[in-house]
Amino acid sequence: MCNEKFWARILFLFALVIHVSIAFDLYPLYNDIVYGDDSCATTNVSLRYWTMRVPKTTLALEYKADNRLSADFAQIYFPAKEKPLSLSNAYSSSTSMDPWHRPSRYAPFIHFVFAKTFCNLPYGPASLLHIVLQSVLFIASLAFAFKVLNIWSLFLPSMVLVDVCLFLSPVGHSWIERGQFSLYVGLSYLWLTMAFITQKHRYAIISAFFSYVKWTSFPYIFVAYAVYILSSKSNKELKNRIISLTLFAGVILLLLLSFPKDTFEFINGLRLQELSFEPGGLSLGRIVPLPVVKVLPFCSY
Repeated sequence: MCNEKFWARILFLFALVIHVSIAFDLYPLYNDIVYGDDSCATTNVSLRYWTMRVPKTTLALEYKADNRLSADFAQIYFPAKEKPLSLSNAYSSSTSMDPWHRPSRYAPFIHFVFAKTFCNLPYGPASLLHIVLQSVLFIASLAFAFKVLNIWSLFLPSMVLVDVCLFLSPVGHSWIERGQFSLYVGLSYLWLTMAFITQKHRYAIISAFFSYVKWTSFPYIFVAYAVYILSSKSNKELKNRIISLTLFAGVILLLLLSFPKDTFEFINGLRLQELSFEPGGLSLGRIVPLPVVKVLPFCSY
């Protein structure tokens, strides 16, 4: 018992040191997100990629976004400033209000929600609040999962590992710097795993909402559900798992139908981008036709 208490204290002290280091490293990065003062160059952990700052356009100056970080957040923020909100414009390079004229790759309902919430703030605070919200949602969901699965004793070391990956690594810092939406993918996988383990459909519904935010989550989820359903050991289990899939798909369908015209523009834009993308590096698309590469995840089960 004494030995367990000793190692628990060591772990607590280690976690404390790690999080103090995280706090010192995040402060200049978060400060740069809000003020665009180049202070991210003073972090102990370097960024994985170069910084991508919002250029000094008329809109950027109007909403105090010039020289700010969180370039990916701009795809959501600037279209939200169009009055009245015209989502179709966000999905075309010629009409996009994004500083780099990138067509948005986020679904209409997401644009609508952000226009009513985060995007009412100046660019810097809005993008920082979004990063903080993602982080809080992920860590809170992780804590909930560990509690429900009765593995709470493993939460502290797991949280330390997660926080190091998110806030004390080059890749994690670049995720923050670009204002990406990646943790929503992690949240969708986490809640889906919870749904599979506990057989509770409400977790699948929560997973669907997070999956809808960033559609790169869908290929894995398709494979996961295929394996989940095909591994059923009885008719009752099969029926229960099909209900889970139906609820998941139903949530996605309802969200899509909330903006039918804009959804068509969004999906068509995704299709054109995926088929016209020029692969590089170690991409399989360099040696295999791109349409084949795109459907491979859906065939892997």
